[in-house]
Amino acid sequence: MRFNRPWKVVSIADGPLELQLLGSPTQGLQASMSLHFQLKSNSEILGEWFQPVGIKLWSSVWIAPNVIRRGTPLSEIEPLQDRRDLIGIQEALLQLPENLGAWEIGESMNSGQVLTRRSIRLRTVIARGAMVDGIVRSGRMEITAKVEALEDGVPGQLIRIRNVRTRHEMRGRIESEGTVIIPL
Repeated sequence: MRFNRPWKVVSIADGPLELQLLGSPTQGLQASMSLHFQLKSNSEILGEWFQPVGIKLWSSVWIAPNVIRRGTPLSEIEPLQDRRDLIGIQEALLQLPENLGAWEIGESMNSGQVLTRRSIRLRTVIARGAMVDGIVRSGRMEITAKVEALEDGVPGQLIRIRNVRTRHEMRGRIESEGTVIIPL
């Protein structure tokens, strides 16, 4: 944090000082904002001020080592770490997921671009246009039919599918690679 305008010198006695913020910023931390604070010494209030400040929030983040295409498995790239100011970066990825093989890049990235929670996604296990097994379960009964995936999807996601024989469209939840559960 740095002051955006010169600070007027205030004479105070030696001893422990306490700086207390009066009110919190309504819109969270921003690169440029005003702080309202008071200074105390041994429970005696020395003064109250408004001061415009510039703020930087430095942290180690993961960045793209080179240009990366959408859909590239996270396990195939070697992200680099760099210190960046997080104030202007939304949802920066501070820690890589444990199972890198289950994740992929969700958007094309340039070299040096910060990885965010939005720039990675679970690896697509069913691609649009793929023929997969559609399973309807009811108790012990199980019916399987070949269906066409009309959308890309990850495990647990609800996607549109089409029965190959009847051309009837419905929705199904992806269970695994090549398998969709169709709710009754």
